Amino acid sequence: MFNKLVDPKIGDQAQIIALRRGLINSSIVLSAVYLIFLWLVSVRSTHIKKANFILGLFTFTGLGFIGVELYLIEKLSLLLGNPSYSVALVLPLLLIFGGVGNLLAKKFQANSTKVIACVVLTLILYLFFIDNLIVAVSPVNFWIRLAIAIFLLVIPSIGAGIIFAICLKIVQTISEKMLPLALAVDGLSSVLG
Repeated sequence: MFNKLVDPKIGDQAQIIALRRGLINSSIVLSAVYLIFLWLVSVRSTHIKKANFILGLFTFTGLGFIGVELYLIEKLSLLLGNPSYSVALVLPLLLIFGGVGNLLAKKFQANSTKVIACVVLTLILYLFFIDNLIVAVSPVNFWIRLAIAIFLLVIPSIGAGIIFAICLKIVQTISEKMLPLALAVDGLSSVLG
């Protein structure tokens, strides 16, 4: 039951139909675009109208978050052998480690560009190497694969929490009155994404 082997390049047909829907692989690219956009607009934010900047920033924050979430659910379902295990693991741990990242954000605010670059690099590495990792660890015990899955969630989740805190700080410096609207746009874009 727990040791079902799935080749990540082929996958289980039911998983592919349920999870891909044609766009999940592109979600990692969308996430990378979001992070690059975040970096670019944080450098040039004084030239953009405040409201448009804030709404755009939090639209991409929500889309990037859901993109990473869907990508990790898909890939970890192949690692764990069942999409239910993947969803049950990714949803809470992404939020928990994101909260840890939010707590750590004060330490990394001065180096926000480096943090964004680290998260982008991690996502790119995942894009190129996660399939090979899944194939390599597929024969091992389920509990070891579960530990690997948890480890794979730590870096992007903490990075997402740090980036979200940086975005909140940007909004507070521009216009604190826009904060509720920014959070609503973030939530809406992460649900609709």
